[in-house]
Amino acid sequence: MNTFNLIQGIIVSDIKDCHSCYEKQDNENLLCSLSAELLEPLAVSVVKHLKPAVFFFIEVPSSENDTQKNIYYLDNCTTDVALAIIKRYGGILFNDGLIEFGFGSHVDNSEIYFRNNQIVQIYSPDISILENLLDVPLEKNIKTLWDIFSDENYGEAIPVELNGENVYDILDNLTEVGLYEA
Repeated sequence: MNTFNLIQGIIVSDIKDCHSCYEKQDNENLLCSLSAELLEPLAVSVVKHLKPAVFFFIEVPSSENDTQKNIYYLDNCTTDVALAIIKRYGGILFNDGLIEFGFGSHVDNSEIYFRNNQIVQIYSPDISILENLLDVPLEKNIKTLWDIFSDENYGEAIPVELNGENVYDILDNLTEVGLYEA
């Protein structure tokens, strides 16, 4: 069984039942449970395979203790712009426990969606290309962090700040180049 590392924004005491793996939900959808160090490399690989024009989206809590989220989009990106977002903001994107985000293609609707609790969903009409980018075992009925939470083993999601920046700085900075609230 491989080591499963948590992102900075997730706190849970017992993760022994979690490991990196994925499940093929149908011919177009993959559900992944991934260790922290696998998230960013997968994003880079998938973005390089998305057909431009690419879009970026991010869901952030509408307030600190709110379960409602505001959704923002940056449309019509080049692959280089999407990769620059990962390079510049990846430390926050891949470590904040409260946000969800992803990248997709306007051309064929392929998408990678980084969900809470280190769950990643991948959709593509040609899923085999993106499935080949995963270097983790294919399993049936995978167990995610969400599945191991209990009254005795509860999880906590927290925001992160890196180098004096947080997710709201990402929103401010990307608004200047066309990020908008949906």
